[in-house]
Amino acid sequence: MHATPPLPWPVIQRIRSTPGRIIDNTTMERLGHDRFQVADWVRDGRLERLAPAWCREPGDEAPHQAAHLATAYLRRHRPDELVIISGDHALGLQIPDHQPTGSPMALVEHGRRVRTRQEPWQTVQCHDLSSVPTTTAHGLTIARSTRSLADHAAGPARSDGAVRELVYLAINRLRLSPAELVAGWSTMDHPGARRLLELAADGSFEHESPAERDCFLDIFSPHPPVPDCQVWIAENIRADFAYLFAALVMEYHGEETHAGTVDRDATKQFAARSLGYDHLVITKSVRRDPRAVALHVHEVRRRREDLMLRGQLRRPPLPPQPTRLTPLRTLVPLG
Repeated sequence: MHATPPLPWPVIQRIRSTPGRIIDNTTMERLGHDRFQVADWVRDGRLERLAPAWCREPGDEAPHQAAHLATAYLRRHRPDELVIISGDHALGLQIPDHQPTGSPMALVEHGRRVRTRQEPWQTVQCHDLSSVPTTTAHGLTIARSTRSLADHAAGPARSDGAVRELVYLAINRLRLSPAELVAGWSTMDHPGARRLLELAADGSFEHESPAERDCFLDIFSPHPPVPDCQVWIAENIRADFAYLFAALVMEYHGEETHAGTVDRDATKQFAARSLGYDHLVITKSVRRDPRAVALHVHEVRRRREDLMLRGQLRRPPLPPQPTRLTPLRTLVPLG
């Protein structure tokens, strides 16, 4: 049985030096190999076809290859044309360990014709493409986070939970301000932006993870008064939940996000106590009886409010807060 000969070395070199490690038929022709030769190499397994006229080495999944392929394909005859990667893949280009799901979304000018029947990307035509705020990552033009999240949320098949989770990821990993995101979505005539504004209106983005949101909905919403969420009690310390007049803060410690963070968590708790705050920790096991947790929290809160009113506790100074979606509501005694 004869072994399949390898691709010519100049072809291999060209593929491996290209962003996304892909090659098109036009480049192959410049190297002296016509489309019939390319078709033969695909048939005998020396190349793998990704889209009409575009191939890679078999099984070679380069980083962000799908986004590079979409951009290269759409610009193959018009290299100066603007193509913007948006949605989940645009965020994946900025967050190193985030694996986007589904196919990339490519924004193109309105009226742009795409001739493939089953391209491995989505093409979205935009009347105002030049007005889309962009940045660059890995050699690609991508939509900034406000637009990328809106484009992702426009997909009706995506659940509210999945949309929230991606927003939480972007806020945490890219250090985005929820208030600035909401302000940006408010200026957009876009179905995804409208959906995100609806989620913001129900308080979804006052938290930084699904688990924190569930904690708030299970423990505090049914047993008011509710605490403030995501409050900076020092320039470098942010509390998940706080009753500020009572100088009482609460942290939700999830199994995944707080695995292996004992030292960091203890340091944060010590710092909060040193400032004058009482510090309570809520975990998955503690959440099993939300009513009991709420009763305990409110008992501590009322006791500390009473001590504050009597002048027996010192109220810690509060640093300036970034713009918030909801104004602070616990600066006064709640009774």
